[in-house]
Parts: sequence; structure tokens; C-alpha cells
Amino acid sequence: QFLTSLLLFLRSPTPIKPFLHPPSFHSPKPLHQSSSSSSSSSEEEETTKPSSSTTTSPRLIIGINKYTHDTCLCCADAKTGNVLYNLEYERLSRKKHDAGSTSLLLQNCLDYLDATVSDVDTVVVNNHHHRVLPLEDDVRQVEWEEGLGVNYADASEENLLSSSSVRKVEVSHHLSHAFSAAAQAPFDEGLVVVMDGMGETYRTMRRGMMDDGERYKCDLEFGFESVPKDIEERVKESVWDW
Repeated sequence: QFLTSLLLFLRSPTPIKPFLHPPSFHSPKPLHQSSSSSSSSSEEEETTKPSSSTTTSPRLIIGINKYTHDTCLCCADAKTGNVLYNLEYERLSRKKHDAGSTSLLLQNCLDYLDATVSDVDTVVVNNHHHRVLPLEDDVRQVEWEEGLGVNYADASEENLLSSSSVRKVEVSHHLSHAFSAAAQAPFDEGLVVVMDGMGETYRTMRRGMMDDGERYKCDLEFGFESVPKDIEERVKESVWDW
């Protein structure tokens, strides 16, 4: 959700207040849920699920955290910003904080919305161990890792969203954390504190801005004060990353 709200914020010609109040979610039932259910819950599901027979499928923005812990997906209407679907992978795998690709989540999302990959306008991605888009640009590398069964690699179209018509944006990990708080705050101004043990290093963000600035959005673009203040000089002299 915070990734989709960030993209809507970045795409707007004027400042907006994305999701100032948490929206209501209608999460679909997991793929492994028992078929036995009450008639009341079935009727409720029928009333909440969008109908493709009466409306045209909207263009979609997909926000995803993938490959490491708590893999999840959020889908919003690209025009209105309304959240249409969000789900954690653990709800499908039944493993707490489960990690991996987002192929099953996307399949479930598109089935729920009666949509297809062609309805996806933009994908916003995040990961706290490594950059996502440079990895997925090299499909042969992903296929090789999938063959070895490492790094949760998945070369399927549902995971890579490899359609040329899909715009892709990657957001640095800590900036994603900051927007997750700012987008849900019930007030217009405030202080966001991110305390996390992992995320992109200074060197990774600088390289991303220089080599992939159209697709990569990070903390450094927003003029945040770095600690230590001489981090740029220290990076040049140190074998360790900051």
C-alpha cells in the first residue's frame, strides 16, 4: 500500500495527501482455504468483489515487497488511488512471515479483480537485501537461479511482470518505510523515524541515482541530512560500506 501511495504522490503534478485515513480492505480468501463456508460469507464476497461484466477494468498500480521476509502485494486503481486488493504471501502459503516471489499473489489479485497483466500500468518494488530491477533485467540470471533453487528466483511472467508495457519503479527500503507511515498518518505534518537494521547502503543509493535514476527513487533525492555528515568522503576511503 505504501508503495502504491508513493507512486501516486510522485506522479501527481501537485502535492496530494495519499490515503490520509486507512481505507477498508476486502482481502480475498486464501487459495488453500476450505471450500466449506457459510452462505452469508459467500454472499458478502459476491457483494464486495468487483464485477467485470458491468464495469471496465481499471488501470492498475501494483506495489510489491518481494524475495525476502513478509512478501506482499498491494493493488490500487491508477486513476483514483483506491486500494482494490492487498495481501501478504503468508496468507497463501500458511507460513508466518513467508518470503519468495509474488507470482501467486499477482495471480490471486488478478483473479479477484477479473483483470489481466495487460491491465497493469505500473509496478513499484522494494527489497532490503539487494536492488530488484537490475536483477530482474537479467532474465537469464533469474532463470539460472531458479534452476538452482536459490534466492527465491522465479522467472515466470507473473513474478517478473516482463511485459514491455509495464512501467517499473523501485523505491529504497528505508524510504518505503517512511512513506508507509506518512501515507497512513491522520494528520498533515509530522516527524517520521525509521529504525531498521537493513536497507540500501549509501553507495548503492548513489549508484542507483547515477545509473538508474528514471526507475530508482531513494532517500538521497529528498535532501535528508546524512549521519555522519561526511559520509561521502568516508565511503571513498573505506573498504566498508555505509
